[in-house]
Amino acid sequence: MKKLSLLSFCALFIMLFTQTTNAQGIKVGGGFIYGTDIEELGLQVNGVIDLPVTNLRAAADIGFFFVEDVGDIDNNFWTFNANAHYLFDAIPSATVYGLAGLNFATASVSGDLTIPGVGTTSFDDSSTELGLNLGGGAEFGLGPVDAFTELKFVLGDADQVVITAGVRLGIGK
Repeated sequence: MKKLSLLSFCALFIMLFTQTTNAQGIKVGGGFIYGTDIEELGLQVNGVIDLPVTNLRAAADIGFFFVEDVGDIDNNFWTFNANAHYLFDAIPSATVYGLAGLNFATASVSGDLTIPGVGTTSFDDSSTELGLNLGGGAEFGLGPVDAFTELKFVLGDADQVVITAGVRLGIGK
């Protein structure tokens, strides 16, 4: 059920994202992320699109954290975020924004467990948690790309502070 909900939400967000692209500014990019609860670094791919409403844009990202494997046990942690950015007109040389949205965090573990005298058994388990994002960020123009940094609080079962830094390239108007 959780996977179906996540897939439905992703499909809805993609439809909204593609329906509003006519004459809207789009930026795509990536960067590094750090989660304070899992204490791991990761990579993120993200995009933002200007909305017809003044000072608002939609944003989405997928982050993959470099969670350490333990022996023969594979650990994975990734997140999908769908946010709205409110753009402030405070600083002429930067775009400063507040953000709010949804966070889907998925942790999975798989591997083989050997029990002496019993044998080996395989296992595979995952859990997806829903959370609320609250935070802010800033973009700085560097010619054809924008450098950005972001700080957000994820509130829910997968509570943590997430710090992001990277670049975005404008591909729309």
